[in-house]
Amino acid sequence: MDKLKLYRQAIKAVLKDYANLSPSKDELLTQLIFDDEGGHYQLMYVGWDRGTRVYGVIIHIDLINGKAWLQYNGTEFDIAKELMAQGVEREDIVLGFYPKSTRKYTDYAIT
Repeated sequence: MDKLKLYRQAIKAVLKDYANLSPSKDELLTQLIFDDEGGHYQLMYVGWDRGTRVYGVIIHIDLINGKAWLQYNGTEFDIAKELMAQGVEREDIVLGFYPKSTRKYTDYAIT
């Protein structure tokens, strides 16, 4: 299978798994946003929870130059590990939420 196609499927599978952990309620929606053409993938919450406005991205992953860039992880879980379990190679994962100077100390790609 084409590597990009595999990575798109892997990212979507991971985001869908996390979306299922916190399904939508009456006033709080869990939204999956997939942009295959642009290579952008997000899980976000939109709505109200007990009178408080909730709007924000929970997980954001981009596909840039054949690599999965984890741009934001608002969970306590290791999303990079989940991506590897779905077939994304460690050297094709970038922890984009760390500065470039810090990424060299991770076991993942720098760019």
